[in-house]
Amino acid sequence: MKDLKNIGDKVKQARGQYKLSQTDLAAAVGIDTTLLSKIENGHVQPTPEQLQSLIDALELELPKALELWNLSGRPAGFVA
Repeated sequence: MKDLKNIGDKVKQARGQYKLSQTDLAAAVGIDTTLLSKIENGHVQPTPEQLQSLIDALELELPKALELWNLSGRPAGFVA
């Protein structure tokens, strides 16, 4: 079951740990800042590719990456 609010909270928390602005993270992921804001606020589910790009840009360790995939309601087959 997808949990968009928790996905957004986890992304926002990780972004804060790296002291990245939304603009910086959005640029690293290759998405618009407005879309990143919607993801962080739980209004939009990232595509599998966007989720993987967020994981890569935030350099999330495997347990945290898998947690995001589980929250998205998708199988974690994309996690690299």
